[in-house]
Amino acid sequence: MTTNPNLKRSREFSTSNNYHISETESDDISTDEFISQNEDSSDSYASDNDSSDSYVNDDNDIFKHAQPEFVEKNEAFLGLLIQAGAEFSHHQSLVELWDISRSRPIYHATMSLERFKNLLRFLRFDDRQRRDKSDRLAAIRYVFQSFTKQLPRHFISSENITIDEQLVPFRGRCCFIQYMPKKPAKYGLKF
Repeated sequence: MTTNPNLKRSREFSTSNNYHISETESDDISTDEFISQNEDSSDSYASDNDSSDSYVNDDNDIFKHAQPEFVEKNEAFLGLLIQAGAEFSHHQSLVELWDISRSRPIYHATMSLERFKNLLRFLRFDDRQRRDKSDRLAAIRYVFQSFTKQLPRHFISSENITIDEQLVPFRGRCCFIQYMPKKPAKYGLKF
């Protein structure tokens, strides 16, 4: 019996009582400092790159200074990314995620597909001119440090926890790809 390759299946979530995630508020994870850093870097990148491209116009300009709804748009954008990751939607295209008949309505209800693409295109977390050239993680170093600083505050482990390495399959061009012949996917990023 062969399976239909065009059939989309969603993964089932396993529930476990071996861990506890503390109650969080939106201010705990996305701080005002993080949002302002993101706004400054994204605004400078968008202003440098939107003059020669017809994709961004005045009606769709999302990175204007003194725009009070920037924080809400950014939090909604990050929320959609987290939602897509929690649903294991990394193999779906953005068009599939925004399709009302095949996806959850949260994507379409939160923002339009064009706005999401615009945010995804111009989102930056650092300034390229001030970036450390020797740091290979410089583009997301600030986000990574902010995230790892928040993790111990919100995750309380139990006595039944196992820590292991994980190889995330990746065959693209990257300077820190690992080769592990005993893993199912032999090339990838080791965590």
